[in-house]
This record gives sequence, C-alpha cells and structure tokens, in this order.
Amino acid sequence: MIENQRFSQYWLWLILIIIFSGMLYDGTQHFTNYPSTSAIIGLCMTFLIILFFIILKLRVVISEDGITYSFFPIIKEKHLSWDKINTIELIEYNPIREFGGWGFRYNPSKNIKAYNTGGNVGLLINKNLLIGLKKPTKFQLFLSENITIRNKIVIKK
Repeated sequence: MIENQRFSQYWLWLILIIIFSGMLYDGTQHFTNYPSTSAIIGLCMTFLIILFFIILKLRVVISEDGITYSFFPIIKEKHLSWDKINTIELIEYNPIREFGGWGFRYNPSKNIKAYNTGGNVGLLINKNLLIGLKKPTKFQLFLSENITIRNKIVIKK
C-alpha cells in the first residue's frame, strides 16, 4: 500500500494566495525606478513559502517488510520493520487539539511525534509515532490480505 499526501486544504491555499496577492500588490505600489528592498524580500519570502507547501509531501509505504515513511523535504525516508513494531493502532484523533494542527508535530504531554497533512485518522506506532492516513480503507484492505500483519493491529475509533 502506497499513500502520497500533500496539503490540499482549500482554506490553506486561499490564505497563501491572499497573502501573496497582498504582498504583490503592496510591492508593486512602491516600485519606482528603485524598488524597495523590503518589498522584494517580502515577495521572495512569500513565494518561497508557497513553493515549500507545493513541494512538501508525506509518503507512506506499508508492505510485508514494514512501514516506510518520509516527509519530503523535512524528514528523509525512514523504515520500520514489523519486528521493530511492538504495537500499532489505527486511531481517530483531533489534530488541532492534540497536536496544534497538521504537518510535522510533537505532543510533549503524550510524547508522540506526528506526521500528517490533513484528516483525523492515523497509525499510532509503538505509542510514540503517529502517521496520518487520508485513505484508511486502503490500509484496512491491505490488512485483510495480510493475516500475519493483521494480528499486530488494534483498531480504535
């Protein structure tokens, strides 16, 4: 099972477009023969933030070998083999209340790292790593076809 996730929330892109448009408008209003340095820096920073969100991708591969995940360009590919996974739970969670939103997050009170791009369903691995899933039904289908792996999974809702 392979799942590629990106930030696809319309409200996020709307905010970024409004900010970029405002910076572009404000920056062009001050352009004369000598554009201001702050206007150019503001436009460049806004453009780089938008580019970052376009590039940002959470990739999750679940196979007979284990779970491989990456959050490009922040976290390079990591692999957890099934023998290193003691517990794994398919859970529903509240990303805003429990982690302060989406992305690469950490909950210090529960000691859980979270990687998510949207939604509220994820895999809690070894009680300290949460990987968000946008298509949990694909994961459940994978489990139904892999009995030995299914015996390790606890599904909580």
